[in-house]
Formats: sequence, structure tokens, C-alpha cells
Amino acid sequence: MAGYTDALIKDLEDAQAALKALQEEITTPPFDPYDPDDLERVIGNVEAAIDEKAGRHAGNPIVKLVVRRMKDEYRRDIAEQAAQRRAARPL
Repeated sequence: MAGYTDALIKDLEDAQAALKALQEEITTPPFDPYDPDDLERVIGNVEAAIDEKAGRHAGNPIVKLVVRRMKDEYRRDIAEQAAQRRAARPL
């Protein structure tokens, strides 16, 4: 049982360090809301920034969950921003 507890404590400590880094703002670069390739480029850049912030803790199960959720949230936010910009300035 002590081995499990020790492993859990280590996972929590690692997650704490990664979560601190992930709290730092991630800037979404400008993009063309009409260009799907540009949207994917921006999403890829944001996902790479998230991975970089997770760093060596990316294999931690807690961090993996947070990273996946952050990426999904940023992807949705960027897609929503693009849709709003297209609606505000139709071609």
C-alpha cells in the first residue's frame, strides 16, 4: 500500500508543477477566419504551446487529462472566434 501512496504523492507533486506552468497565459496568434488551413495552423501552435508548458510532466495521468481538456477548449474557442468573425464580416 505504501508504494501506491508514494506513487500517488509523486503524481500529485508532478501535476502541481505542470499545472502551475499551464496557468500561464497562452496567446492565440492572429488568424484568417476564412482559411481552414490557417485555423489549423493556429490550433497546432496553441497545442504545441500547451505541450511545451506541460513539459516533462506530460506523461503524468493528471496532466494528460488537463492538457487534453485545454486543447479541446482552445480548439472550440478558436473555432467559435472564427465563426463570430465570419458572421461579423461576411465575404
